[in-house]
Amino acid sequence: MKPFVVVFLVMLLFALSTRAQSFDAGTFLDSSFNENGTLKTELQDQLFIASQQFQALPSPVKAIFGSQRIAVDFTRSDGTVEHLGVVLSNNEVTSFTRFPPANPSMTVHTDEGTAAQMVLSGNISEAFVQAVNSGNLSYNAVVGGGGEFAVFMANIMVWISTVINAFLNILGMNPT
Repeated sequence: MKPFVVVFLVMLLFALSTRAQSFDAGTFLDSSFNENGTLKTELQDQLFIASQQFQALPSPVKAIFGSQRIAVDFTRSDGTVEHLGVVLSNNEVTSFTRFPPANPSMTVHTDEGTAAQMVLSGNISEAFVQAVNSGNLSYNAVVGGGGEFAVFMANIMVWISTVINAFLNILGMNPT
């Protein structure tokens, strides 16, 4: 299901910068951000591209996730935890930073291996559901931050997708 791409939009930014099988988050992050943690000027176009991808999602998804401030705790392969931020406003990705946004509405927790697996999969939505169900990716609303409805709806979508995929597997059909 495409809606899951939204919650994990920061990882799509990683995919846009590299197509290599071996992805090193530390190198990417070090080369993508200024010393103050903001995205380098020459990479600002990536926010536009991410916004275009977001615009292709169904209207209900944009209504749910279109104005979120997401704090991402991203564990690199070497064990270092990066605290990143993605801000969506009026259905556009307005910032991607190497620090969490002020007053986040949601948090996302994952690791480099999971992100790479999702980006390289043929079906990011299915990989997202598998990562959530295995505990390798989690997301939560920040109490009072305004993300409660988005997380509630995402939980329902993950549950529905899991049930549908289970039935497809029982019937011997591969989920797409």
